[in-house]
Amino acid sequence: MRSVDVAQVCMEAWGALVCVMCAIIIILYRTNIEKRGRTLITALFTNAFLLLFDSLAYIYRGNVSTLGWYMTRISNLMVFVLEYAMLSLMATYIYRMIKNRGGDSDFRWVKAIYIGHAFGVSLVLISQFTGIYYAFDATNHYYRNTGWYVGAGIMYLSFAICAYKAVKNRRVLTTGERHSMYLYVFFPMFTTVVQFFIYGISFINLAITLSLLAIYVAYVVHQIYAHADLQRNMLLGQMQPHFVYNSLATIRSLIMEDPELAVESIDHFSSYLRGSVRLMDGQQLIPFETEMELVDHYLYMEKRRFGEKLHIEKSIGIVDFQVPPLSIQTLVENAIRHGIRGRIGPGTLWIRTEEVDGRIHIIIEDDGVGFDVKKIKNQDGLHIGVENTRRRIETTLHGTFSIKSEIGNGTLVEIILPMHAVTKRGDKDEVPHRG
Repeated sequence: MRSVDVAQVCMEAWGALVCVMCAIIIILYRTNIEKRGRTLITALFTNAFLLLFDSLAYIYRGNVSTLGWYMTRISNLMVFVLEYAMLSLMATYIYRMIKNRGGDSDFRWVKAIYIGHAFGVSLVLISQFTGIYYAFDATNHYYRNTGWYVGAGIMYLSFAICAYKAVKNRRVLTTGERHSMYLYVFFPMFTTVVQFFIYGISFINLAITLSLLAIYVAYVVHQIYAHADLQRNMLLGQMQPHFVYNSLATIRSLIMEDPELAVESIDHFSSYLRGSVRLMDGQQLIPFETEMELVDHYLYMEKRRFGEKLHIEKSIGIVDFQVPPLSIQTLVENAIRHGIRGRIGPGTLWIRTEEVDGRIHIIIEDDGVGFDVKKIKNQDGLHIGVENTRRRIETTLHGTFSIKSEIGNGTLVEIILPMHAVTKRGDKDEVPHRG
């Protein structure tokens, strides 16, 4: 092999490895991967296979053995087919990214690219019998034919359409996304022109790989910032202003009636606020006992407010596990605010934890007014709190989250966590509490 061929094979093998690693990172660190993320993963794997087949084409080029004859034909066929598949995937990725940001949602331009690429693939397949796209000489060296230039034109047009859409919708994209899109569409467009005049190095494939990795970096950076914003917004949103106002009103009334009880209430309220603020430092998981300390402060203030109308029963069978911060507190608050508060007469809140069949069960139950689970989206406060908690349980602990509710008969929320949520196992007897 020539030195330039060795360099080409090494670069493509390294690029394939990096693409596979990037795809695996997304899979491992994101539980609920949206369509755009799945498209990017597929594109990374596709590009990895493309580079590997292109490496084989260079390795076996000029090999006149039977193995060399088959390997050059199979590898070149796969390279061109995967190139079209790769470009189709990236057009889909750009479409989904723009649509998710509130930009152009017209899918017709993507379909047009699909049609063009299907035509290109058909030329490649026909070329296996006619040599219209490419062929091989007596020494088993690949050379281009007229169909290659048609295919290059199709690819160039595909990049041009993507470039137009990226520029047109640039204002809805983040800076990183915008720059990665420009790199993806303009860099390969430049190398496509270069490839017309220079043969021996796959400039187009290398340009697409570098651009794809730039898109991957932009995607990961966006996910990091989005996750941080989501966590911060969820935590801020879950410390409901109405609870703060009601607690201050309760303390105000106690100051005149029972100063000692007012001081005790201030201690619990300040501990609740201090604990809530402390949990906003970006932690994804905290010990269940830490979460329950916050819940206890919250329940103390609600007990002061509702008096005998609110009964609290806790049956804690296991505590040595972790939960997302403010997750249990949010469910407890929803049970009181959307359940027990609307009930005529006293209501009861149950909090239970237990280990069943090697899994941790957390149950928050109330005998309040209940609601129609199918219409939960119409109840903004309830819906947001529940969905935020569900998402964090599923993404950080790979747990399950279910709600059962019946109008007039209360609500039961059950969280089931795998045992890897345990921080330190301790066999504790079930200790019932009543508040």
